[in-house]
Amino acid sequence: MIKMIFNKILGIIKRNIFIIICIIVFSVMCVLIKYKFSEQFIELDNIIRTFVNNNMHSDILTSLLKVITHFGDTLIAIIIGILSIIIARDNIKRIVLGLDVCSIGAFGYILKKLIARPRPIEALIEIPTSYSFPSGHTFFSFGFYSLIIFFILKSRLKKPFKVMLTVIFSFLMLLVPFSRVYLGVHYFTDVMGGLVLGILFLLFFINTYFYLKEE
Repeated sequence: MIKMIFNKILGIIKRNIFIIICIIVFSVMCVLIKYKFSEQFIELDNIIRTFVNNNMHSDILTSLLKVITHFGDTLIAIIIGILSIIIARDNIKRIVLGLDVCSIGAFGYILKKLIARPRPIEALIEIPTSYSFPSGHTFFSFGFYSLIIFFILKSRLKKPFKVMLTVIFSFLMLLVPFSRVYLGVHYFTDVMGGLVLGILFLLFFINTYFYLKEE
């Protein structure tokens, strides 16, 4: 009996190993940032920020990223979320997409309040009044745009449309987080926290989708 229970638990762990890893990594980051235990995080943030400021800034790139960064804004997230739910061809996809976008917004808001990490002082755009960790734009990009990509790849769309849409959402998924560091409104570790959290939600809602499909 004990062996059977152990094997079941082991099976659950194996099936969800990446989700467990994401939870552990993000939890460690939260503790280190909340209680200021990690000087290495601060040093890494400063190194990345200095490198970006000294080596990557240009007028063209700045103008581009000032536009791109809005694709992680709350209003745009709501609009894209609603459109994706409308366009989705079955109710299970609509449910999963709806739960994903709503939980990302709620969970991100709660975490920012709990961690309460101040924003960087200087930026190329107006600094938001909300707290810094985790990056909500990055969380949304990796947690929602990646789920859209997953559904696109599973859809019956013709290959050229699949490729085009996948490329568009992949660029958004990568450039939105980069824009937050480039424009100076987030630390690098804020973005990494949002990335880990986004991957966690992606994996969770993909599992949710397959579970609902089987029911």
